[in-house]
Amino acid sequence: MPKPLVSFIMPVYNTEKYVARAIESVLSQTYQNFELILVNDGSTDSSGLICDSYAKQSTKIKVMHKENGGVSSARNCGLDAANGEYIQFIDSDDEIEAERTQKMVDAMIKYDVDVVFDGFKTVNEKKEVKREFCPEFKIYPRNKLLINQYIDKNLHSILLSSCVGMFKKSIIEINKLAFNTRYAVGEDGFFTLDYLKYIENACVLNTCSYYYYIYDAQNRANTVSYSYCDAYELTIARFEKMYSIICGNIAQQEASSIYQAFIDRLIAQMVGVLRYIKHYGINELYCRVQKIACNSHVMAAAKVYKRAKKQDSILIPFFLKHKIVPLLFAALFFRSKKLIKERGFPQNIKSIYTKQ
Repeated sequence: MPKPLVSFIMPVYNTEKYVARAIESVLSQTYQNFELILVNDGSTDSSGLICDSYAKQSTKIKVMHKENGGVSSARNCGLDAANGEYIQFIDSDDEIEAERTQKMVDAMIKYDVDVVFDGFKTVNEKKEVKREFCPEFKIYPRNKLLINQYIDKNLHSILLSSCVGMFKKSIIEINKLAFNTRYAVGEDGFFTLDYLKYIENACVLNTCSYYYYIYDAQNRANTVSYSYCDAYELTIARFEKMYSIICGNIAQQEASSIYQAFIDRLIAQMVGVLRYIKHYGINELYCRVQKIACNSHVMAAAKVYKRAKKQDSILIPFFLKHKIVPLLFAALFFRSKKLIKERGFPQNIKSIYTKQ
């Protein structure tokens, strides 16, 4: 039986210090029936030249050069050029373990699933592990995966990244799936949710074979920590997309559980929104809070909210439930004062959306 071809898609932008390591980790895979598509997204350093150099050394490597359009457009270019039966994504400043692809292909075939996920580690430049997201091994029907991932923090973190999955090219092509270029951040999670809409089952491996590097901004010229005032919109949009997939096939208790997790995350983000008061002003932030309070899923979640910890607010969910926006805003502002004292006001503020 011939081995399926795997297409690795690697968007590359100004990572001259790290891209060789990422490429080497792909070339070192024990599973060797693959192609590596390097999409140079208008790099202004020597990243493109490094990619070209590797392409001269290996027929497995294809390099595409394009104008800068962002990571989503780069991945989409890679998808258009991919010939593999299976698709994997890797960022050009990250790294994967040598046996990763073999394990994922084996799981795809053995368990006859439509997608395979594994865990990841966040590491510093010395490769010291800072955090590890390693899920339990399990075969999930689609809806069960979507429900569990919203409650299980490890699983939730994994499904926010397309880099920890192996996808079927046929499902992507038939359903015309692509990364949404509207988003500057969070595009991974939307692609994964769009893909899961069309699957029957998934395999989650209990391995952590993807290394997500966290860099010191001083050691990487284009590394800047940005603050996103509208990050809560990602939380709402992801929840709406997920709920639209499982709607009608979820028990009341499960619905209450995911609504609880949703509102817990959202309240924390809403408190964070008030940290931007110097940048946007009271009126702008009040309008944002009012819009959140009027969202149908937010109102439904507030109705089933149960206080889990002593430090959790009683008033914020109550004001959300009854849409008492002036008092909600005041309660959020009061909570944000402690956050501002601890972290200060945000710097390097950006939007989650790209400039179209």
